[in-house]
Formats: sequence, C-alpha cells, structure tokens
Amino acid sequence: MILRVIQAFIMILAAIAFSFFLFRVLPGDPSVAISGDPRLPTATREMLNKMFGLDKPLFEQFFVFLANVFKGNLGISFQYKLPVTQILLERLWNTIILLVPATILSILLGILMGIIASWRQGTLIDTVITSLATLFWSVPSFWGGMIMIYLFAVNIPLFPTGGIVGYTTTKIGWGNAGEVLYHLLLPMITYSVIYSGQYTLVLRNSLNNVLSEDFMQLIKAKGYTDFEAIRKHALKNASLPLITLISLNFGYILLGSITIETVFTWPGLGRLLFEAVFYNDYPLLQGLFLFFSTVMILMTVTVDILYMYIDPRVRLK
Repeated sequence: MILRVIQAFIMILAAIAFSFFLFRVLPGDPSVAISGDPRLPTATREMLNKMFGLDKPLFEQFFVFLANVFKGNLGISFQYKLPVTQILLERLWNTIILLVPATILSILLGILMGIIASWRQGTLIDTVITSLATLFWSVPSFWGGMIMIYLFAVNIPLFPTGGIVGYTTTKIGWGNAGEVLYHLLLPMITYSVIYSGQYTLVLRNSLNNVLSEDFMQLIKAKGYTDFEAIRKHALKNASLPLITLISLNFGYILLGSITIETVFTWPGLGRLLFEAVFYNDYPLLQGLFLFFSTVMILMTVTVDILYMYIDPRVRLK
C-alpha cells in the first residue's frame, strides 16, 4: 500500500510537470489571450508578459509554478482575471450538484438492471435489458444530451433547455433551490441513463460468471432461490469489476461532464474547460488538467485499497 501511495505521488508530480510544459508548446500568444486584442503594441505585450512572469526562462517559470502549486496557488486566469483556485472551487460546487446525484442514480439503476438481467438470463427480459444497456453505453453523451433537449425541452417543453437558473436570477442559493433542481433534472437524467448502461452490462456478465461456479450450484442445492443466491452470495463475489468501473469512472465522469455541461450550458468544470480552450486561458487549462489528473490518480489508488477489504484473495505486492 505504501508503494502505491508513493507511486501516486510521483505520478501527480509528473502530471504537474506535464501540465506546465504542455500548455507552453500550444500555439498562440499568451499576451493576446490575456488582453483579448490581437493588435497589441509590442510595449504592451512585453508589459503583460512581465506582469504574469512569462518573460522569465522556461525552467525558472516551471520551478515558480511548482512552488506555487504546493501553496495552492495555480495562477491568475487570463479570461476572468481571478485566481484559478477560486474559479475551480466555485465551478466545482456546480459540477458536484450535477454529478453526485447523477452518478448515484446511474449506479443504482445499473445494479438493479444488471441483477434483473442475470436473474432472468436467457429470457426476453434479459434480451431487452441487455439491448437497452448496450444502446445507452454506445450513445455519445453530447448526442444523447441534444436528443433529450429536443424531446423534453423543445418538442415537449417539460424542462428548460439549459443553464442552472433562469435568466432573471443572478445568484444561486437555498432561496432558489427549486429553480436549480428544475434545471438539474434533465442533464441529471441524461447522464444517469447513459452511464447506467455500462454498469448493467458489467454486473450482468460478472454475475453470470459467478453463478456458473461450483459453489453457487451447492448454494442452490441447499434450497436458495436464484434471486436469494444472487443477493446473498453472488453479488459480493461479482462486485469487483463493478467497483473498479465505478471508481475509475469518477475520473472519467469529470471528463464526460465537458460535453454534458456544454450541451446544457451548465456552469461547472466541464463547461469551464471548454471556455478555457476557447479563450486560450493557459493558467486555467493547467489548473483543470492538474485537477482532473489528480482525481484519476487518487481514484486508481482507492480501487487498489478497496480490493483489499472486499476480496481477501487480492493482495498488493
């Protein structure tokens, strides 16, 4: 376990270095991105580069950046003229509002459908659930979002087409929680349906493999029904692939939020990444890349630790 933690720390350091040098080789003039004016005089460009420390040698900039990262300072956004850490924390809350209930709902839906499909293996119910799960898993999230908007916001105006609050509202708080929930429902349902497909298929296949083992035949011979055998014995043994997928998906879900939040104009981290790319906001891109990378690395370590408690046969070398 200690070795995995050390490896994770080294990978985070590598992500910090990669995020710094990656955005330094991208085309474009940072001073133009800062000012938004491609016709800046040379003197103004030099002043802006000096103000943001871009006139220093590259490796000196890197060590300054590295020291600031460990202080929680990710720089100043070119577009918003605010600290990147402050912007990330503000947008992170909006992403959490969307992703936490959507992820929980997708997991519960996937587990329920996976159990039913395995319980009714080989029947019409199994075929229908497996086909729908395959369809959901295959649908690109941006396309699924546009379809849901067309069906339930344009064609049948049950939900708003996007945003987190109405156009007349400027602040988000408990006073307009109902309005936020109203805007949340459609992207949350879209997210849940799309991601539930993979959970359904993985759990169904894993359960079917466990049910074919000899010890499950013995359990059934003791008088357990198929559903009781799945619920009390097979589900725990079949949960390892599902836990792996869920844990790793927390990182991928953040990346997937780029398309969903962009389609639904939801002001979270995904939408923020789209804006940062559009405006060549290098400090903001660095901060987002580092945040996403760190989450992925930490979730990978979490999977390894969970394995030790779920399955005693699994040991970290």
